[in-house]
Amino acid sequence: FKTILKRDNWKKELEQRSAVLFATYQQSFTKIESQYENNQDSPPYVRNMPEHAGKIMWLIHLYDKVARPLREFDASVRQNKEHKKCVESAWRFLKKVGLHKLLIHEKWEKRVESSKAALQSTLLTGGGDKQWQVNFETEIMTLIREAKCMSRMGMKLNENAKIILLQEEKFKTYYNELDYLIKEYQRISDRIRSNTREIVKPHLEDLETRLRPGSITLTWTSMNIDGYLQHVHEGLSLIHI
Repeated sequence: FKTILKRDNWKKELEQRSAVLFATYQQSFTKIESQYENNQDSPPYVRNMPEHAGKIMWLIHLYDKVARPLREFDASVRQNKEHKKCVESAWRFLKKVGLHKLLIHEKWEKRVESSKAALQSTLLTGGGDKQWQVNFETEIMTLIREAKCMSRMGMKLNENAKIILLQEEKFKTYYNELDYLIKEYQRISDRIRSNTREIVKPHLEDLETRLRPGSITLTWTSMNIDGYLQHVHEGLSLIHI
């Protein structure tokens, strides 16, 4: 009899503790739900994070803060009629946040498609009377950063995002090479004195000719960029000062 009594007392104490813990969870859930409702249209995210990945990270954070402790409660606690309303609200909230996360991800995937089109732009702009400039959309690097963040968070990457991500180092190398060539060409051109410009004019015109395909036919997806860079390097070496 004493054993049964002790067991009943232990069970009652456990139920009381569970009730206290659930009450604390309920207060926490109410605050989280309010936080979501107030910020869902413009989710806050870490300043250095890309927009879509930052928003998804915020949603994952809210989701985990509600879902993890809820799953830790024993089924008898979740099914308690006094807790039922809160539990049902929590599951509805989790479903809503999960859907919101998927919508943002789908929006990002559509942006990947539009960003991919930027890779069809020419390597350079300018030439003639205009100064040469590397024509690389910053949107591509943002997309690459975002794809990395998405992958770390366990989000699915479509094939286009995977392809662009795999080419990150190649794009960086091409950009740096082109930037160096343009700046070096400008440096040399600026140092040529007016009384000697006519002498080196054929070389300058030759270099302009070598650079021109980068503003007309070559894009960031072209297969012969390495050959083009080598050709420009050779022309630059002819007038190196």
